[in-house]
Amino acid sequence: MKFIYTLEVCGLCNLKCVYCPHPVSPRELGLMSREVFYKALELIRATGQDYICLHNFGEPLMHPEIVDYVRIARKTVSNVVFSTNGILLTRELAVQLKEAGLTELYISTHSPEDAQRAIENCDGLDLLKQVRSKFRHDWAGSAKKHPTRYKKVPAAKQPCVFHRDGWVVVLWDGTINSCCIDMHAEGRLGTIWDEDALSLWAKDFSLCDNCDLMRDASGVISPGAG
Repeated sequence: MKFIYTLEVCGLCNLKCVYCPHPVSPRELGLMSREVFYKALELIRATGQDYICLHNFGEPLMHPEIVDYVRIARKTVSNVVFSTNGILLTRELAVQLKEAGLTELYISTHSPEDAQRAIENCDGLDLLKQVRSKFRHDWAGSAKKHPTRYKKVPAAKQPCVFHRDGWVVVLWDGTINSCCIDMHAEGRLGTIWDEDALSLWAKDFSLCDNCDLMRDASGVISPGAG
């Protein structure tokens, strides 16, 4: 690995969107422990990266220690971001996250009324980076309902940035995974506890045949693209 794209601090979610694979996944879900979080940060220091996204699947604000996790992460990297559906984002929590060092917040309008309230709660904090109201992919066909379909893109011609540049995802339980849209962890590579963790490299697996999401030639992908 060369870059840890996301840390899934919370695998749980307070919504069950039909266009997301989260509600139909058999993967065990939970909260990232401090032990896993600190070990993941060790790997992040080893990669030398200066950015981390504290979500993958799940709602990060469901983690009771999310403010502390942001504060701790900022001791390792300068840029700490995550995406939320906004349901739990009160004004008090938004202020706490800003003071803890959160640099960018992305709000998805899965629940429009809650998202609007969350947007208002960020007013004047220079925290909100983007509001996402359109979802441009279907997690390579793994969701129950498919709002869009991907064309099949030969990986050899357009390599995924995860494969090309050594990006990985760390799930809530310490699993190192090949892809940010792989809710079922079918692209599992190992764990953060493996002695060879830093040598693990993203690999092709079942979703790759139907996915063209992370194939931007520039390698510049917005946080939470999955």
